[in-house]
Order: sequence, then structure tokens, then C-alpha cells
Amino acid sequence: MNCFHSYSFCFVTCFAISGLATADDLWDAHDRIASMTDAERELLHSREKAFHDLSEEQREEYRRLHVTIESDPSLKQTARRYAEFLDSLPAWQREEIRQKSDPTARLAVIRRINTERRQREKGATAEDAPWDRSPGLPQGMRGLTAEELNQVMTTLQSELTFTEEERERMASLKRPQRHAWILARAIRTGASNSRNSPGQWINQYQRTITEAMPDEIKRRFGRSLNDSRGKFLLTMLVFRPLQEEWKSYLETAVPEEELEKLLASMSIKEQMGYINQPPDDMKRRLAGKYLEENPEVIGVPKDDLEALRELGRFFRGLRSMFSRGGPGPDGPPPGVGTPRDGRPDGRGPDGRGPEGRGPDGRRSDGDRRGFGNFRGPREEDDSPRTRERLFGPPDE
Repeated sequence: MNCFHSYSFCFVTCFAISGLATADDLWDAHDRIASMTDAERELLHSREKAFHDLSEEQREEYRRLHVTIESDPSLKQTARRYAEFLDSLPAWQREEIRQKSDPTARLAVIRRINTERRQREKGATAEDAPWDRSPGLPQGMRGLTAEELNQVMTTLQSELTFTEEERERMASLKRPQRHAWILARAIRTGASNSRNSPGQWINQYQRTITEAMPDEIKRRFGRSLNDSRGKFLLTMLVFRPLQEEWKSYLETAVPEEELEKLLASMSIKEQMGYINQPPDDMKRRLAGKYLEENPEVIGVPKDDLEALRELGRFFRGLRSMFSRGGPGPDGPPPGVGTPRDGRPDGRGPDGRGPEGRGPDGRRSDGDRRGFGNFRGPREEDDSPRTRERLFGPPDE
């Protein structure tokens, strides 16, 4: 069954270079190729290259399979129907079938896909998931579910180059690790083919990811996904659920005793930076630091992992885009040229004016009681040198 599936992708190529075709056959093949679109010819070329990259033993196996199918009209018709069936599937489902090397498992996947297709045609599918507004996404666009994300990442994996050893290693990883590796490899590949920027990876895989998106998203936002805005939307659709998936992974990725050892090895100042966090956040941050110092635990190669970190830094730089409020009321800001409570120069009831300056015109460094700078207000005898010695250099 495995060879049978692969045969459908290499049919024309095997036929042309197997040495078994007659002159008329080759002319017919030439006419078919001439009538193809540029995209179809490009696909055929990639399949021919894939055939040439096989070992001689594998190529000979395809030749024998070709002879067997061509000599049996019933089997030949079945092969063509199977090829048509595969062509009707989205990329992620084709990849799902391809990854099943066991014939029984592959047949089960095909039957499941056929059943789901018949149910859709009869209108028996479940109702669409609720379209709750997701942060950073347009009104009415929800995020991806775990299974939808897996479909997208499986499709993306089929477009990337991994060695056989890497594929075996990836198969042994948990889903969050596997997804992180796939995205990291896409980032590296995309950056190498354009500007060296982690945000440029989507340029190369926009069409692939769009095709793998759920039907509801394509139906509602299909046009937007294919223009320049779509690149950012697709990146957010993929990256946000990956972040949530990774947060959940961090909760169990590192044993408690290892986290305790890591915390004990820190200085008191470093420990306070973690202990002051809520328990769940502290655990995730400790696990993140542990994995950063022990990247081999993640299972993702060092270069790929660094690409993923670059994308994380890229998104942190964009975070302010989603934290800004809406436009304020017309007119100058409060405290600027607008007296309040009868006080001149825009001073408020506490006597402070614009930018929090006090009656003497100096600006406060914050309040020890609230969420301001922990240094507190400057004292008259608190020289800059003393403050820097006690608390370090001023914040940027």
C-alpha cells in the first residue's frame, strides 16, 4: 500500500524514464505535458527530481510496479482512481496518509476521510465552533484548535527538508516539541531565501498554510489570507496556539527536583525574581530557563532552536501593537494647560503637575507603595552614587 500511494505521485515520471514506454506513448506524454499549466509542469518536475533522488533499488521497485499495474486493466483503473482521490484532498490530509507506512493503518485513514466527506456532503457535520474574538486577530476570527494546529503543522512539515534520521527522531518527540521543530525549520528556510528576518518565513509558505486552514476560516477570510495582510494573520493564527501549547508543555517538561536544584543554585537576587511570581508562572519561567540552559532536553537541534527564539523576540517587539488602548477624547492631555480643581498650571489635587512633577518642578521616581519604581522617591541626601551602589544603574 505504501508503494501504491507513492506510485500515484510518480506515475508520469516512472512511465517516461522506465524504458518501457513506446514511441507513441512518449509522444502522448509529451502532448499531455505541453497542455499543462506552469504550476502543473513545476509539480511534475519536482516529482521527476524525487524519482531521480531514489536509490537504484527503489527505482527498480517502481518499474516493476509500473509493469504490474499496466498489465492489469482493473488494477490500472484502481490506481488512477486512487490518484484522483489524492488530488482531491488538501495537502495536510495527503501528508497524513503518506506518513502511515502500515497498509492497514493507511486504509483506516482513507476510510475515515471518505466517511467525513460523505457526512459533509449530507450536511451531517457538527456546527461550526464559536467564533470568539482572539487577541491580535480580526473581529470574528477565532484561534486554531489543537487538532487544527496539528493539521497545519503536518502540512508545513511536508514542505520542509528533514533527513531520515531527523524524521525518526521527530517521531519520538511529543507534539509541542515536534511542532516547535517544524516551525523553527520553516523559519530558517524562509529566512535563508529572503531577508535574514524571522518574520519573513511566512512569505515562502503562505499558500501552503492557507490551504491547510480550516474550511470555516478560508470561507470567511479567504481573500484576506492571500494578500499582504494575510501573512501577518496566518503568522498569528499559527504562533498563538503554539505559544499556548508550549506553555502547557513547560508545566511537565522538567521534573520538580530539577527545578528545585536550579532555583537553589541562583543568587538571592535571582531567586527573588522568581519567588515573587504566582506559582504557575514561576514554574513555567524556571522550566524555560532550565531548557534554555539544557536545550538537548527539548530535542530540537541548536540552530533550529535559535531560529525559534528569534521569532519569539520578533513577536515581543510587536506586543505593544496589541496592548495600546483606543483613541482618547479630543483636546490636550489632562494636566497640560487645563487647570484642574482650581489649581493653576494644570496641577491636580496632590499638587503635582504635568509628567508627575512636584511643586518644586522635580519629577518623582515612583511610589514604594504601588507598582512604580522600587527605588521610591528621591531623598535630599540620597545622592545618585549612593542609589546606584544600592540598587544598580537607573532603568532605561
